[in-house]
Amino acid sequence: PSLTCRLNGDEEPGEFRLFHVGDAGILTLHDVILRYGCSDANPATHPDAGYGGAIFNRGQSSANNTTVANSWAYQGGGGIANALNASLDVTGSTIMKNF
Repeated sequence: PSLTCRLNGDEEPGEFRLFHVGDAGILTLHDVILRYGCSDANPATHPDAGYGGAIFNRGQSSANNTTVANSWAYQGGGGIANALNASLDVTGSTIMKNF
């Protein structure tokens, strides 16, 4: 079952982003299903808040045979938000029904 994500600009219990990749971070996903991520906080509280419900990437990320679905973000990038100068490689993956 899905968790609640109300997208009202206030982070509440049960609302959380699945992965946050920092500037020097590296994330490699292979044969993974990511669902029901939520980034709901207002960016006024933190610059990365509200972007990338499943993944917010500032570093190097790759997804191979991975599904990112049914995730939400207050500002944008419901499934994945990729910051300027970040590296993202997606191969053989499905990104669907993110808001």
